[in-house]
Amino acid sequence: MLIKGEDMKTPWPWLFGLIVFTVLPAAAETTILVLGDSLTAGYGLTSELAFPAQLEAALVERGHHVRVVNAGISGDTSAGGAARLEWSLAEQPDIVIVELGANDALRGLSPAQTRKQLAAILERLKREQVDVLLAGMKAPVTWVQIIITALTVCILIWPKNLT
Repeated sequence: MLIKGEDMKTPWPWLFGLIVFTVLPAAAETTILVLGDSLTAGYGLTSELAFPAQLEAALVERGHHVRVVNAGISGDTSAGGAARLEWSLAEQPDIVIVELGANDALRGLSPAQTRKQLAAILERLKREQVDVLLAGMKAPVTWVQIIITALTVCILIWPKNLT
């Protein structure tokens, strides 16, 4: 399906819905678990404005029999997500959207460790024969540069009488 023009302004939950429902039977209720951080949890939003609730509403509006479970915890890392995966699987999801790693990057955690944690999550889901959508974001290198610059400036202009 080619999307163009005004459709390009469609909110991102619709995009996930299009991707997710390429693997689903239409008849039975489908449970989608969204395992993530504040972007999933909806930090600063009411629960009905969080991504999982928006995704569920969009899919139901399109006639899909679906339940979307918000398994997002603000500030969570890939290690935190891996640690609570078993608890989350109690929901018996058909599909899991994994949205973790942003806090790992913001905290300066090792990319190798993040990769290891995400691989463990994906392997566990594979053993459960659960379809997975791995969501991610690019680490904003400019944030690192801004922080380093700001700290350098603070040190350079630190008043001599305070040291």
